[in-house]
Amino acid sequence: MIIRPRAKDESDTELAVGEAIRRGATEIAILGGLGGLRFDHALANVLLLAAPALGDCDVRIVDTATTVRIIDGARRPSVEIRGAAGDTVSLLPLSESAGSVRTEGLAYPTGGSSLEQGLSRGLSNVMEGDACRVSVGSGRLAVIHIGAGREQPHAG
Repeated sequence: MIIRPRAKDESDTELAVGEAIRRGATEIAILGGLGGLRFDHALANVLLLAAPALGDCDVRIVDTATTVRIIDGARRPSVEIRGAAGDTVSLLPLSESAGSVRTEGLAYPTGGSSLEQGLSRGLSNVMEGDACRVSVGSGRLAVIHIGAGREQPHAG
């Protein structure tokens, strides 16, 4: 067990992910990283997925029916998602622009267009089968998969 002081410059999640990478992890699932009452921690966890220090490690947040991953045109340009027809897939830029965004297996293809940060064009796409693929040519893109057949998070 590693014990850290309560007052520190990194979140507990950031420290745990860093330790896993130091120990050679190539794939990490952060469980429950979107839950609770602290939106600031949830957002910090999503942004942590884009940290350059993660290198080629495949890091994702898994929370109830939702899985969040980041793809990056320079580092990890594509991801395949396994799920079911009807699942929701949202694509949200974490850089000013995500260029050459391409999708396969989603109801509303992007056709290689750009998605701009702050706009909702990539929100709420739908899987047509049990798998889809998303790729990006430049910039960073949050890929959020919400399983339709599993328990859904609720507001309130």
